[in-house]
Amino acid sequence: MGFTAITVKPHKRRKKTQKGEPGTAASVMIVGLDKFKKNNRFEMNADVIIEYVGLENE
Repeated sequence: MGFTAITVKPHKRRKKTQKGEPGTAASVMIVGLDKFKKNNRFEMNADVIIEYVGLENE
C-alpha cells in the first residue's frame, strides 16, 4: 500500500543558479512537512507534493 493523494509538479527555481538534473526530485512534502524523522507515519490519504526539476522551458 502507498499514498493515494499525490501531486507532481515542476519546481519553481528561486535562483537561476540552482542546478539539478531534469526529472530529479527537488522537494517532497507530506501534509506540509518537508523534514522527516525516522519512523514518521502518515495516513494513506495524506497530501503528498513532489516537485521535480523541470526543463528550462517548463
